[in-house]
Amino acid sequence: MTIPPESDDPGALSDRSNDSPARADDVPELPQPQSDMDDQRRVLIVDDDEDLAESLADLLVPRGYRVEIAASAHQAGAISQSFDVQVALLDIRLGRDSGLDVIQILKRRKPDVICVMATGYAETETAIEALRLGAYDYLRKPLHPSEVFAVLERSFEKIQLEQKARAAFEAIRAAKETAEQADRTKTEFLAAMSHELRTPLHSIIGFSEVLISQAFGELGNEKYVDYAGNIRESGMHLLDVINDILEIAKAEAGKLELREGLVDVSDTIATTLRLIKPQAEAAKLEIEKAIAPELPAFYGDEQKLKQILLNLLSNAVKFTPDNGKVRIAAEQDQDGQIIISVRDTGIGMAPKDIPKALAPFSQVDSDLSRGYPGTGLGLSLSVVMIELHGGTLAVESEVGKGTTVTLRIPAERSFKNTDAA
Repeated sequence: MTIPPESDDPGALSDRSNDSPARADDVPELPQPQSDMDDQRRVLIVDDDEDLAESLADLLVPRGYRVEIAASAHQAGAISQSFDVQVALLDIRLGRDSGLDVIQILKRRKPDVICVMATGYAETETAIEALRLGAYDYLRKPLHPSEVFAVLERSFEKIQLEQKARAAFEAIRAAKETAEQADRTKTEFLAAMSHELRTPLHSIIGFSEVLISQAFGELGNEKYVDYAGNIRESGMHLLDVINDILEIAKAEAGKLELREGLVDVSDTIATTLRLIKPQAEAAKLEIEKAIAPELPAFYGDEQKLKQILLNLLSNAVKFTPDNGKVRIAAEQDQDGQIIISVRDTGIGMAPKDIPKALAPFSQVDSDLSRGYPGTGLGLSLSVVMIELHGGTLAVESEVGKGTTVTLRIPAERSFKNTDAA
């Protein structure tokens, strides 16, 4: 780092023409490096002016810095192989070499090394080029010790902040991996248990049906038939719960797939209404149907659409008081989307509770809904299944005024817009 001899600053570091290099005890007292960083602060000085480089080293070493000195780009590269440099103080002119060459050598070996250039007033363009190549800062000559220490403090503060950021990132990544592993374990457990439970349940349901039909003779008391009916009903309910859990487990594992074909929306709605009719009649509810004429079929999974509609209709019936109304409608909008909506006049919920209602295993915790049984899987499963089709599910609700759930199936799945047409 060739220092201009015309400097009038008695505190500035001079070149070889100065018979008295700056000493550490000539420098005003400056903040000391933190003790826990002393053994980490490693500085490489690259300058072909041996006296100046040693003067800089004499200033830095007493303050806890580890210092190495190089006189050329080649020597700096060699030293960097064994010396884990954190900050490099580089002269722009190194005889036949350039400080810009040193930046590139050091950055190739350690991309996060901080390079600080020393430049004269006439070398501003070169300093800007150094910044473009990755230099962190530059100092103007003649160098003053306080400026050197200030730029080093900034450099090591930057290093410390980056280390903390990396540590925080690693902690977040590790926590994410732990959570994902726990989630995978939970999903695998749910899938395994669901399979294990379904086998004995099928037997329970099957034998209860045999008892109800009295296939092998009368049971002797009508209550036994009623009890068998309760067993079958409870078994069917439990099987539905297990099937929902299995579907959620598949969805979370990314294994829920579509069995695609042409789906007649009108027929599917009619089927689900037949299935929900006994439940609606028991609750003394009115079911309205509004299906647009000439509603096109779409390419998708008929079974999953049926399951979605059953989930929505079951919720509508369950949360609507006696003598209420449930309405299902279907149409195609001007953009070609097929829109299906289920509206009820039930207890509803606050808009802030809708995200909770859409989450798996979650129910809105209110006096209005607490008395209604269920696992809280219906809506979340419906969201997953409609999203597999590229569609959306939206919920609008207000406490005491009912709920509307709207499905949107994308236009590209419409029969008229598919290759199958």
